[in-house]
Amino acid sequence: MRTADPTRAQRILDSAAQLFGQHHYHEVRIEDVAVRAGVSKGTVYQYFKDKEDLYIALILHGLNCLYQRTREKITKLAEPEKRLLSVVREGVQFFTAQPYFLELIQRMDVLRSAAHSSALDASRTRFLDLLVEILEQLHASGRWHVDDPELAALALMGMLREALRWRGHQAEQLPEQLVQLFFYGLTKRRRDAAQAQH
Repeated sequence: MRTADPTRAQRILDSAAQLFGQHHYHEVRIEDVAVRAGVSKGTVYQYFKDKEDLYIALILHGLNCLYQRTREKITKLAEPEKRLLSVVREGVQFFTAQPYFLELIQRMDVLRSAAHSSALDASRTRFLDLLVEILEQLHASGRWHVDDPELAALALMGMLREALRWRGHQAEQLPEQLVQLFFYGLTKRRRDAAQAQH
């Protein structure tokens, strides 16, 4: 992506985001993005070499904005439990407001071109590191025992991704439900536990 005019590049990304929000990847053409952005098709190609380059830039820009916003929110919170909930809440809000991001990321995972995969992996690693940091704080608090913070962070990321795919339409309580499930797992019903003791 060229950076000669960041305002124009941002306008192109915003236009692409609007179109991907309304149509599937294969239905969006560079010409449509250019018209929406108020630029020529050639101008779009000055900033992005092709449609794939454009949507990858869109994904990375969106994930970067999400990361910055999440970092900003959690710095205001002292307790690691609240920080963890805030990370999950920001993720749910972002992906339910822009559900096409999940489709684009899934498409990117399937294509797995080396350059694009490394860029997406670097973005994911930032979120993973953020979660690991919070889980280490949870462990250090003495209120929780976290043997493997990285594995726990990966598990939470997987829970969030799949819950958004299948339950994104029920996003209002989803962050709290996910964090509760993450902290407490599956608990045996009291009646079953009482019967097991007799």
